[in-house]
Amino acid sequence: MPVEPEAEAADPMTHLLGLLACHAAVAALRLGVFDALAEGPAAPEELAARTGAAREPLCALLDALVESGYLALEDGRYAERPAGAGLRGHWGEVLPLWTALAAGPWEGLAEAVGSGVPDGTFYSWLDDRPEVRRRFHRLQEGMAAGLAEAITLPGGTRSLLDVGGGSGTFSRVFCARSPELRATVVDLPSVVAEAGFDGPVTGRGADLGRPGAITERGQDVVLLCNVLHGFTSVRARALVAEAAAALRTGGTLLILESDPAPDAPAERAFQRFFDLNLWHTQGGRLHPSSELAGWAVEAGCTVRLTDLPDHPAHLLLTAVRL
Repeated sequence: MPVEPEAEAADPMTHLLGLLACHAAVAALRLGVFDALAEGPAAPEELAARTGAAREPLCALLDALVESGYLALEDGRYAERPAGAGLRGHWGEVLPLWTALAAGPWEGLAEAVGSGVPDGTFYSWLDDRPEVRRRFHRLQEGMAAGLAEAITLPGGTRSLLDVGGGSGTFSRVFCARSPELRATVVDLPSVVAEAGFDGPVTGRGADLGRPGAITERGQDVVLLCNVLHGFTSVRARALVAEAAAALRTGGTLLILESDPAPDAPAERAFQRFFDLNLWHTQGGRLHPSSELAGWAVEAGCTVRLTDLPDHPAHLLLTAVRL
């Protein structure tokens, strides 16, 4: 595979500055600097008072954020730039999570790659870090809510099996649209217990890493959203077969996954690191659409691929059981 121009232009100093900028931005986020600046530009004394931080080291942090493009400094007052304002939204969940991963599980990356044995402790690592865990689940729920808006269930759907559905964001969105719909979320027992399902959405605890985790049958629709990439190809293939077996004849299997090779260079670069992270922390991989489609065909389905223009880093396979 040829080296792309973007990769040729990279240099270690750029990567080092990016690493340090991430840590500085996360520190400012935790101190409440960006929330304080939402009220408008402020002098160091004002920011120290608003955040409770010591003035001298706070100034050093603020100056680093100016150099990294998160803040601007004019006439002795600091103000947000667009990148800083973005940390009060989506990137405020993403950046702390990945910074923590880089300082945590990724410390053992060399040993894992050398031995061929992944760390595989992502979820237990999350459980030991409640703040990071909350951010991770908020990020997942926000992503699911956005993706749910891009998907329409087949007409007449009455039953939905949401495999690996977490807190049930997809199921809740779909049930709100269709009062006659009933959904079942299958996920780890601890996740199901914490979600507190009620009304048209119910939950069942199961370990999807174990064969036979999907026991339901006769479903109109089965959803696998960002689930298969958490597993090896062997287990992911088996999960597709189990999901297809849960359908009635003519039922629909929806496979929504991260695209390993999106068109945008930045998205494509991120997916390379995401793929590495999946292997190291969960033992999973990003599976190409051709592979996903092949598994669905093996499971007795016809398959079509749908583009998601509003979500270019994801792909949707619709498989109908023959």
